[in-house]
Amino acid sequence: MDLFSKAIKSAAIKLAPRLTRTLVQYAIADGWEPRVAKGLKVTYKDKRYYFSVNESVKDKAFAYEYGDGSSTPKGTVRRFGNLNDMAGKEFVVIFKKEVK
Repeated sequence: MDLFSKAIKSAAIKLAPRLTRTLVQYAIADGWEPRVAKGLKVTYKDKRYYFSVNESVKDKAFAYEYGDGSSTPKGTVRRFGNLNDMAGKEFVVIFKKEVK
């Protein structure tokens, strides 16, 4: 694997925890209880990013995201997943450090 391929893979892996922290902040700002928002996680595997939620807050996170009988859906995680510009900028910062 050449230098750039290694740097891309490394940057992609290192971006996931940064995205997690940003997603948690985004969810809290969107009205999620901090305890529930902190159960969100972004991981990188097989050239893709995935969202997951801790089992202990899964039901409440589902209610925030998709709504339930007493609340309207917020769509926070889905909207966050569309913020490609922000993620791209973060990736470039990490990538530049990797190739130095």
